[in-house]
Amino acid sequence: MKKKALFVTDPQVDFCSPSGSLYVPGAHEDCARIAEHIDRRGEEYARIFVTLDVHTRGSIFFPEFWEGVDDAARRPEPFTGIDLDVYLKGGCAWVPRNPVVRAHVASYFRDLAAKGEREFTIWPIHCIAGTEGANIHPAVALALERHTVKTGRPLDLVFKGYRPYVEQYSAYMPEVETVLIDEDIREIVLCGEALSHCVLHTAADMREALAKRGHPVVIDILDRCSSIISGFEEATRKALASLRIGTAPL
Repeated sequence: MKKKALFVTDPQVDFCSPSGSLYVPGAHEDCARIAEHIDRRGEEYARIFVTLDVHTRGSIFFPEFWEGVDDAARRPEPFTGIDLDVYLKGGCAWVPRNPVVRAHVASYFRDLAAKGEREFTIWPIHCIAGTEGANIHPAVALALERHTVKTGRPLDLVFKGYRPYVEQYSAYMPEVETVLIDEDIREIVLCGEALSHCVLHTAADMREALAKRGHPVVIDILDRCSSIISGFEEATRKALASLRIGTAPL
């Protein structure tokens, strides 16, 4: 039997509670199903990874990082999309408030554009380190605790998003890759939030990196346990189809 790992992606209050600052519609119910899955089937997984967004104020994807070109007191609204091509041609309405980092931002945006990205999103303030919104949703937190007490297996916590000058949707990192290869994990099940962003980017990076290492894996999304940020539905469906990611039964 193939060894499996479960990735519970960003099951945090700001994403998963209806009162959260970046609530993903459906995420509260996703958390209930994720908790039930861990209680019922958690022992099937050789490892359970829990990824967590950890941000600081003033990061590149928050409004206060930016100012208006014609009015330095202006800030972009959350969910503003910065067109990378327009920005790199000097036609954007926004620039970083700190002149020192403007060259870095231009270089970073060129890298994103070279990878096929077209737009950079400004997000509402969310998952600030040390705040309630960064905590794990209570239903999932309790299920994870029960799993650890029952099995004696510690969780693998993966922190991301703490570098202020880059966006980091993906939770796929060298230390994660090392565990997956060393333990010969061949099936990976992802769940959590949001399917349109962090789950999708993690799956894509995971598949590409492990294939390059000669360690192919089956990657599935746990049924009805990840939701999409409004406005990104069509792009998400296309990306999932291109990656040929399946659905794991709950």
